[in-house]
Amino acid sequence: MTAIPAAVRGAGLAIAVLVGLGSMGWLVQSHLVEDVDRGMPGVEPAVPERFAIEDLGEVDPRAAYSALLGVADEAALLGAADEAAGVRFVEGGAEVTLLFDPAEDLLDERRISAGGTAVRTFWRGRVVERLRWGAEHGTLDLPGAPGPDRRNLYH
Repeated sequence: MTAIPAAVRGAGLAIAVLVGLGSMGWLVQSHLVEDVDRGMPGVEPAVPERFAIEDLGEVDPRAAYSALLGVADEAALLGAADEAAGVRFVEGGAEVTLLFDPAEDLLDERRISAGGTAVRTFWRGRVVERLRWGAEHGTLDLPGAPGPDRRNLYH
């Protein structure tokens, strides 16, 4: 008869440990982890309304950078140098949206590959120079300027 109470005590202890661990997990989740709405994986965040977007179709990145530079130059001539603009194009099956924000001195590339992988890349500083460089060399990585910040939108 002493074996039954030992088994009951063991089961009770096991239940108490599981409840304790579950409670600790809930505590960490509810109080310590930042509550961030990440949206659906692989879904590109909407482009803010202040950006005028030009659809270019399937083009080489050099042509896209040149087109965006043209928009930026035209805005400067019209006295709207802080006007945000962007281009959307297809490169090698990937859909790319490139946003130019002169007020923030920022280029924001939102790329979704043909396989659905979404990556967002930011270039900060010297954005007009980067566009000129990109129109000639096919990359926004301007020598001597800070490198890009890439973020996989799945994480």
